[in-house]
Amino acid sequence: MRFRVGALSASLLVFFAAALYASPDLPARILALVPGDRRAEVGEIVANPTFVRVLEFEARADLRVYTYLLDHPDLNAALGRALGIASYRVVHIGPRQYRGNDGSGNVGTIEVLSDEGQERAFMERGLSPGWWFGEIKGRVVALIGFSSEGERVRGTVTLWARIDQGFVDRLLRLLEPMVGGFLDWKLREQLSIAFRVAETASQHTGQFCPLLGELSGDSPDERQALAGLAGCWRVEG
Repeated sequence: MRFRVGALSASLLVFFAAALYASPDLPARILALVPGDRRAEVGEIVANPTFVRVLEFEARADLRVYTYLLDHPDLNAALGRALGIASYRVVHIGPRQYRGNDGSGNVGTIEVLSDEGQERAFMERGLSPGWWFGEIKGRVVALIGFSSEGERVRGTVTLWARIDQGFVDRLLRLLEPMVGGFLDWKLREQLSIAFRVAETASQHTGQFCPLLGELSGDSPDERQALAGLAGCWRVEG
């Protein structure tokens, strides 16, 4: 079974760059969320980023389903592929840690730094082949705050991106207005796919629940938990 979203996401999903501005209290807030052994690296990135992106989002989806997908990037990616809206693959490699690739040479890891309450914190380390400068390494720290109003989820994503090659880092700082989305593409895609999967679960349960049951992999408990959140009666492991 293959169910494509298309018009659904076009009509229900709003996801846009709000401004290249982050509130000055955000670095302290994200440092308070992350584990102690990650604070030094996170602090280094948010104190001296190559650039900062602030994204706002709104979607017609169940907040519990959306946050569950955020907290389980491997399940989110698998459902995105099943729906025909994503091509990348993500595997679980350790507690709160995932590794993925988009099939085009871009690879990286995602770490869930905090998954409590109405905020999420992530760190991504990525490697891109690059067109002009060879392989480009970078890191992104993301802080996501969200809330629900009726059937809609609203929130803000703040991304601090750091390019680890000195020359490219300096160049992108100069060109920030034109290349502000260079390194945050994977997290932007991750968030967008989670919205579209959550929208399908909320608006098209009859298609979503059988599709969830057809998934195979190493996470039957996670699939069963998501089935409960989405209102499916039972998903076979």
